[in-house]
Amino acid sequence: ATSHDQPFLVTIGLKAPHKPFLPGKGHAFNFTGIEPKLSRNHNTAPPFDAGMDTEPFSFYGSEDGFSQTLENYSSLIASLDDSVGRVYAALEERGLLDNTVIMFVSDNGLTANNHQLSFYKFVAYEESIRVPL
Repeated sequence: ATSHDQPFLVTIGLKAPHKPFLPGKGHAFNFTGIEPKLSRNHNTAPPFDAGMDTEPFSFYGSEDGFSQTLENYSSLIASLDDSVGRVYAALEERGLLDNTVIMFVSDNGLTANNHQLSFYKFVAYEESIRVPL
């Protein structure tokens, strides 16, 4: 809308963060040195995967592989945050921010290193079904 007194709707579909976890421009290497830690529910495998590999970080090849994945994932989150910030700034610049509803939704949560699942999203655990709204 060109007039500030007319209602409008904008939807923005941001892809990040999805595999492959490739760092966004300007965010690569901003999150180096993340120390991988096992979640407290790491050893509680779902019944359908009760016989799966229980070695920590095996999905990533090593502890360093898991650390690299977290670094790249964090870079994607930072890139997403920048994109939202640009929208916020544009609304503020046009005097529309105080009369605007901003709503965030997601397609799924993430089970990163929970329940012996590595970035799975198709199981009925809180980590994968709890999404922002």
